[in-house]
Amino acid sequence: MTPMQEISKQGEAITILLVEDEDVVREAAHEVLQSCGYRVLKARDASEATELFEACARSIRLLIADVILPTKKGGELAQDLHALCPGLRTILMSGYPQTAVMPRNAGDGTTVFLAKPFSLESLMREVLEAGELQHRTKLVRLIPEMAYQTRLC
Repeated sequence: MTPMQEISKQGEAITILLVEDEDVVREAAHEVLQSCGYRVLKARDASEATELFEACARSIRLLIADVILPTKKGGELAQDLHALCPGLRTILMSGYPQTAVMPRNAGDGTTVFLAKPFSLESLMREVLEAGELQHRTKLVRLIPEMAYQTRLC
């Protein structure tokens, strides 16, 4: 099995809610995640994300959100969605230091931090590790061409 096939197998049946206000970052992350077999729902801000979550809560297993969003911080959005779905895994991403932007409940084991700028490889590593809660699997090496792409943000 090729690395891409193994990553695609990981993505089966996992829906990700991606919340990012910067179009370039949102579209690049969407493209990479979708090419790895994940179903990705995109939102520009917390209100769009909340609407999508309410409509699709049963299928969403992972929230990836920028910490700084136009109407509500990503950490606040994560707390709101965790109240509706306590087991929801979350990746919060930011160019600010982790200690300055992580919500207080981040120590509950459901939320991790991804520092910007990040590579496609780091994004996929975090997504795969979050997906391991669904089914225990080993982290795979990403396809070589992904490792050479430029940083997302």
